[in-house]
Amino acid sequence: MNKKIIIFLFLIAGAALFSGCGGKEGSAENSDGIINQCEAEKVSLSNYGDPGDRLENCFVKYPGEPTREDTYYYIVEDICGQFTKEFVENLLGKKLVKIEPPKKSRIYNCSYYLDEKEYLTLSLEYLLIENEERSYDKAGNEVEKNPQIPMDNLVVTEGGYVSRIFFILSPDKFISLSPASKNTIEKGKLLEFASKLGEAIKKYK
Repeated sequence: MNKKIIIFLFLIAGAALFSGCGGKEGSAENSDGIINQCEAEKVSLSNYGDPGDRLENCFVKYPGEPTREDTYYYIVEDICGQFTKEFVENLLGKKLVKIEPPKKSRIYNCSYYLDEKEYLTLSLEYLLIENEERSYDKAGNEVEKNPQIPMDNLVVTEGGYVSRIFFILSPDKFISLSPASKNTIEKGKLLEFASKLGEAIKKYK
């Protein structure tokens, strides 16, 4: 009788163990809120002879220019290729519908669709940040640095909503983040995303 009870208990424990494993296997999100797991490895790049470096956070570093004399990573024009769909999903904590590269040449951006209509756009521009700040200020918008973002930045607020966030890489180079409309994302969630993005790229040029 005792043997039967012991065997029965073992069977229950085993079933519970396998059931728990099955649930985790089907989940895309781990305990840290990361929904995409990327391996740190070399990846092939279109129109590049040398491979890129994919990081564990799913950002892809492109090959550096041989003339660089420092060890900083310099963000290049292929925004969709570096700021991958998986990378942005991890920062947002949600899946995207799709991403879209720019439709025109010599425009360096990528659009990340939260649904079929609303999207966020990341753009790389080689312009003087002081001119951008002056332009928005003259237009009557609120322009200030946000301490939540752990790198040099400017946040533009128009009519109560954040219309643009600048991640300043140098005096004449920046990444900007813009929602498609004031209905795209809540202000708090946008600033949370910007804070995580700033943390990820704060050592880049």
